[in-house]
Amino acid sequence: MDIEDLRDYLQENSSVEDLFALQVKGDSMSRAVLPGYVAVFSKDANIENGDIVAVLIDGDEAAIKRFRKTSRAVMFEPDSFNPVYQPIIFTRDQDQDYKILGKFIYATSMPI
Repeated sequence: MDIEDLRDYLQENSSVEDLFALQVKGDSMSRAVLPGYVAVFSKDANIENGDIVAVLIDGDEAAIKRFRKTSRAVMFEPDSFNPVYQPIIFTRDQDQDYKILGKFIYATSMPI
């Protein structure tokens, strides 16, 4: 998505008040968002399977992961060239200590 696509997206789907940004640290999502980039998220976007989200897990730091939901579990999956990363899985019978903060809409290496 380039800056024009972002403007179009915002006009159709969000307002500036619904957006927040995170500095990407680490390489657990390197196939989708490069380390050091600034990732922009929408707080009120509809989340679907396969979307990249910002998620707060166990009340800790926000993480950027790919969202998957099945009838048996919710998963937050890495999307990395590094095979060391594993999905974070919450089964239906387990405490669900996570909060999805927003849906990924844009990333840039430029300061915003």
